[in-house]
Amino acid sequence: MRKLFTACLMFVAVAANSTESDYVLEVGVGAVAGQLPKYAGSSEDYNFVLPFPYIYYRDERLTLDKEAVTSTLLKNADWRLSLTASGALPVKEAERRQGMPELGWVGRAGPQLEYQIHPEWQLSWRLHKAVAISDWKLQNVGWVGDMALTWEKSLASEFLPGRLVLTAQASLSYADHRHQGYYYDVAPQYSLADRPTFSASSGLMGTGASLGLTWRHQDWWLGAYVKYSNLTHNQNVASPLLEEQHQLNAGIALAKVLWTNQRGR
Repeated sequence: MRKLFTACLMFVAVAANSTESDYVLEVGVGAVAGQLPKYAGSSEDYNFVLPFPYIYYRDERLTLDKEAVTSTLLKNADWRLSLTASGALPVKEAERRQGMPELGWVGRAGPQLEYQIHPEWQLSWRLHKAVAISDWKLQNVGWVGDMALTWEKSLASEFLPGRLVLTAQASLSYADHRHQGYYYDVAPQYSLADRPTFSASSGLMGTGASLGLTWRHQDWWLGAYVKYSNLTHNQNVASPLLEEQHQLNAGIALAKVLWTNQRGR
């Protein structure tokens, strides 16, 4: 984790020194609290309260924020083609997977196409290559695709200073057999009476709906979200490792910007 953070700082520092375009860079500290399922369909959750480094960088082509790294390739008034990267947490000490290998961090990267339907509405498609990292070894875990419809609205308040933004999103995701199998396969040597052998196939992973609220005032940033996931139509809903078909998770984060560097803004 420390090496990943260091790599991010180096990446941002190099980008910030670019002389080709205007940019803004913010660095700070924050804390986040939330709850996430150990993996989609798991009956167990990660409940956490953690400090985190707040890093935001943006120029004409590159954006690095709390959600992902995005590099714009092509864009016009309504369309944007970019490269994005994100990740998923490792799966540790899951009771349903007792006796099975633990799952490592998963990094994802690939193209994303966005279409601005309306100033407040956006449709996006994303295709990511996924690679798992465990014990310093890389494993090919297939492809993941997402489609999302996002609504974003700036809210005005007479009582709250700063910028308040409400975001709602509906999404669906799909993946090939390698990715689905990483989470839902049960090899014969790990089968039990209540955990029979299972081989995952390609198809729909699930649908979701989320609601988020962010507030920014001077050097303070606050964000909160809640997300519902529906896995009833998951291609591998019969897997003994997919225990819950309806899941709800939420989180809240607060950050303080300590240093800002910008050019041309």
